[in-house]
Amino acid sequence: MKYLFIIAFTCFQFSFAFCQHSGGRSGQGGRSGQGAPPQESTQQKETVKALKITDVAGLIVYNPETVIKEAKVKKAPEQELMTKLINDYNSKILAIQKANIVTLETIEITSMTKQKAAVENNDRKQLMELRKSINEQLKPIRDEVATVEKELNEQIESSFSEKINKKWLDYLKDQKEALQPKTPSESRPEGGGGRGMR
Repeated sequence: MKYLFIIAFTCFQFSFAFCQHSGGRSGQGGRSGQGAPPQESTQQKETVKALKITDVAGLIVYNPETVIKEAKVKKAPEQELMTKLINDYNSKILAIQKANIVTLETIEITSMTKQKAAVENNDRKQLMELRKSINEQLKPIRDEVATVEKELNEQIESSFSEKINKKWLDYLKDQKEALQPKTPSESRPEGGGGRGMR
């Protein structure tokens, strides 16, 4: 009787250990079924985000201190001049934005609705058409911005060294490219953000 009890207890321990081992492995494998959401859902979540139409239109205001730092403007008189030029530019950009605020808000609301529908339907073609439509609607505003930007660039070119001018143009290019909308295949998770003075 004693031996039967020992044999039964040993079998029970073996079975319990086997179940724990099997359960642990199946738990790791089972996470694909009930764990994190599918990758596509995550991508969609990041794609459907508020479209900052002012950024897309190029209505960007710059922080004079940041520009001075990025362009490596070191002399005090030149820093004062750069500050004045950037502030003048910002004022003109804000005036353009104010004059077109109704158009901008309409495009932003309409495009967000269409973007969400396209993503939910996984319709890449519709997303591309939406981008084209937005670009066409924003062209008049972008033309105004381009005129003001050209004036600023000419002023900086004539007032500063070639080295400072090049660094300014590089900074300007980087800021504009960073704010342009991307297609789903181009989109990547980014840190916080939000429009403001660059």
